[in-house]
Amino acid sequence: MALKARDLALFDLALDSKLRGCDLVALKVSDLVSASGVRSRVMILQRKTGRPVQFEVTEQVRRSIAAWLTHKRQAHGDWLFPSRSKAGAHLSTRQYARLVDKWVALIGLDPAAYGTHSMRRTKVSLLYKKTGNLRACQLLLGHTKLESTVRYLGVEVDDALELSESLELKLGQGSLLHDRTPFVLQPACADSDLLSSKLWRWMRSRRPPPPPTSPLLSVLEAWRLPLLGFCIAAGRIKTCLAGHLRASGRL
Repeated sequence: MALKARDLALFDLALDSKLRGCDLVALKVSDLVSASGVRSRVMILQRKTGRPVQFEVTEQVRRSIAAWLTHKRQAHGDWLFPSRSKAGAHLSTRQYARLVDKWVALIGLDPAAYGTHSMRRTKVSLLYKKTGNLRACQLLLGHTKLESTVRYLGVEVDDALELSESLELKLGQGSLLHDRTPFVLQPACADSDLLSSKLWRWMRSRRPPPPPTSPLLSVLEAWRLPLLGFCIAAGRIKTCLAGHLRASGRL
């Protein structure tokens, strides 16, 4: 019963925290539990980068962690997931990986196709597909560079095009620009002016000026191509004549 409670707490927290395996297994009770109970927001230092990362702990995860702590009754400074084979140590990343393999096999999937990073990536991938907000994904994963998040999530050009196609800027009932509230395009910098719906409508309603109606301009336009052809032919004749005169010694 205690192992089931531990596995559920570990599974739930792995999905919610989006932590690397080395950071997940090294969590202490004090990281998640305060005097009032399990925290809803937690911040830790990542072992790989040394940078802080914050994650949420949802109600369901708080319940599973509380149930696990009720079974184990660890002290405030103990490991949240202690090792069963080595006293004073936490659950190893190798053992965590074996648990993930077992969970994957239990639902009929191939363990070779999944791993601990599948747990870390799951919630962020769903967030990206729903919002397309790579910056938020970067913060949640604790990446120092946005390029790392792009590679980690496997963002492709097709993903970017699908996100762009899903946003259609048009006028009419139910459109983004139907009301009079300011409509903001992504600014190039913090000081950019806001593009209001009124300005947008005005820009979209503009028409190019009518063509000139002057008779002289109409005649010139009609003879433009013939005159251009005549000039080109005259230039070629002049070049040939000059070459002939040079060859005969008259020039």
